[in-house]
Amino acid sequence: MAEALLFLSQELSSDDFKVKINSIYRIKVVISLCSNDQIQQKMIPMIDKILKDEEDEVIFSIAKELAPIFFLVPKSQNEIIRMLSSLCEMEETVIRDQAVESLISIFARVKEPDTQDQICQLVHRVTF
Repeated sequence: MAEALLFLSQELSSDDFKVKINSIYRIKVVISLCSNDQIQQKMIPMIDKILKDEEDEVIFSIAKELAPIFFLVPKSQNEIIRMLSSLCEMEETVIRDQAVESLISIFARVKEPDTQDQICQLVHRVTF
């Protein structure tokens, strides 16, 4: 549903970071209204852009929401792992901790060998 994505985009562009944070907590609802193509082509890039140039409180909220989103978007799981991996390297401790917590909650439920390989690569990259 294009309207839901447009509304989310407008809220995420707000000057008020509380509006942004509230919209992040509604991302799951928007995902349920969108097709896989809309999620991959519009929503994932939108989230990725926010992670690059937003306030720490907003980034923390995204780090928290990426774990539940992971299981709703099977075709975008690699991108979510990549985003969380990059958040694990951020300077702000609370963001790093939340990204690690989100990854742990994802990895505790993942059974696919491909994703397990990704986990090993991620742990190796972050620790060395």
